[in-house]
Amino acid sequence: MTTNENSSCKITENRCGADLSNLVEEGAVRYVSYNRPKISVLMGDTLAGIASRQFRNANLQALIADINIGRTRQDIVDGKRIVRMKLGQQIELPLPQDIVLFYADRSDLRLMTIITIVEIDKPDQEAVQSQLGAILSPHHISIS
Repeated sequence: MTTNENSSCKITENRCGADLSNLVEEGAVRYVSYNRPKISVLMGDTLAGIASRQFRNANLQALIADINIGRTRQDIVDGKRIVRMKLGQQIELPLPQDIVLFYADRSDLRLMTIITIVEIDKPDQEAVQSQLGAILSPHHISIS
């Protein structure tokens, strides 16, 4: 994976051109789809936090990002991997065989800084705002 200091490309593209959905065959991301356990994304979650909570190893955040390429929106911006997930979205967690492959991999994707963004859909945004408003009233709260 090559990126310039100010470059930006979708992570669904490797080297800003190759489709990552084919990387199982190309060998860069070799995680075959198994019947993996799933969790729901919570407000404030990060991939590092999920990896720490589930596996006591924040370094597995890149593996979680890799196996959820088709479920999350991922981009590379200024050499950082940005992973966007929806609040309440189901993501898959790795199996032991995924972890073995992950540590055998020397991919640039694995070594990138990962920034996790949990997005709130508009209806969820209104529900969160009304719940927080009831708790923190009379202060005005605006989430955008």
